[in-house]
Amino acid sequence: MSAFRIIFPLLLLAVLFNAKPKLRSDGLFLLLLLLLMLLLLLLLLFLLLSLLLFMIFDSFFIKAGLI
Repeated sequence: MSAFRIIFPLLLLAVLFNAKPKLRSDGLFLLLLLLLMLLLLLLLLFLLLSLLLFMIFDSFFIKAGLI
């Protein structure tokens, strides 16, 4: 699944950069690029948040003696 998350945006960028010049001159190209960057930023934010929650709950379970 993580390989798909890495390869799919690269394929999407390759398709966009090889698109017709009309699509590239349109605002659609910039909009799709901005959307892709936003999705990558949200993924990074989700990963950081899940890591933070894991660190908090992991220390809580160790203190409680559950692990």
